[in-house]
Amino acid sequence: MKTRPFSSSAVLWMILVLAGSMLFSCDRGANKEKKAPLKQFPTPKRVQAGADGLVRLNGQTEPYTGPVILSDEALHLRYFAYYHQGKLHGPEIRYYEDGTMRKLFDFEHGEKVRHREWFPNAQAKTDAMMVDGVAYGPHRTWFEDGRPRWTGTFVEDLLWQGRIVDYSEDGKLMWDAIFDKGRYLSGTYPEAEQENLIANGLLKPENAVYPRKPSSPEGLPPVKPAP
Repeated sequence: MKTRPFSSSAVLWMILVLAGSMLFSCDRGANKEKKAPLKQFPTPKRVQAGADGLVRLNGQTEPYTGPVILSDEALHLRYFAYYHQGKLHGPEIRYYEDGTMRKLFDFEHGEKVRHREWFPNAQAKTDAMMVDGVAYGPHRTWFEDGRPRWTGTFVEDLLWQGRIVDYSEDGKLMWDAIFDKGRYLSGTYPEAEQENLIANGLLKPENAVYPRKPSSPEGLPPVKPAP
């Protein structure tokens, strides 16, 4: 999955226009026109989180509302985030040194609801939906060359739901199975994971795909979530 994110300069100008309109909307009634110079927006060093978890400008008592921006002299965006009443709300964006988008997190009133990452070559790496900062819903990962790595859905307690497809780096299909809240229903899974599934009550022994070993070690770890 090859993506074409906006250049950091284009994103920066869009952000400045949007943030400027929000910051100065209160002046419309007075028919005043103001510009929003870049230096007016705080950098990450000019804000800090208090004991209550709310972010404020250094030396201020009121929770901060507005953008936090870091860019270089060439207007290459390095970091952007938007806060509402001291909480992240909207996008938080991080860039590689060459201006390629690295991470894009979506927040709603302080809670991360989506997590996206890209490799340095702009190839998508991760796209995961979240609830309260924990994976919940569709989740996909890719290898740097664009091949799919892991595709599936998480529900509560990071349990797998529906069809799960997982490939190893050498292209071998490891998982192509159907789950119901973490319980295996049908499909292909790695032979090495069979005893883990049985030990954790996710697979009935009589439904095992591979021949059972004479004895199984106790205390095996649970099935690991997607990388």
